[in-house]
Amino acid sequence: MLGKGVSTDRINLIFSAGLGITTGIIRGDLKGVHSSGGFISFRNEEFEKIYVFTPIIPLEFDRLFKATKFFGLNFTLFADLNLKRPYLGWAVKLSIGKLR
Repeated sequence: MLGKGVSTDRINLIFSAGLGITTGIIRGDLKGVHSSGGFISFRNEEFEKIYVFTPIIPLEFDRLFKATKFFGLNFTLFADLNLKRPYLGWAVKLSIGKLR
């Protein structure tokens, strides 16, 4: 990933983007349901496996607030844009230690 950042004494803003390839297995349609017999019965669902291989564009935006030299709070937005299953998320991180 490549990015660009802007920094002041108390705030860092960073935007990153890239190109990549991802592989994996996605759960498909339900093939069948099996249950074990006995006193306690467990249900086991079997699904089709769909194998994926797709290009991705990962994106990330970070905003770090430095309250003191040793304490900071980071808010992150991230996304994975792909052809099969794109997603978007967020995270809140606490930074303790020497911040540059």
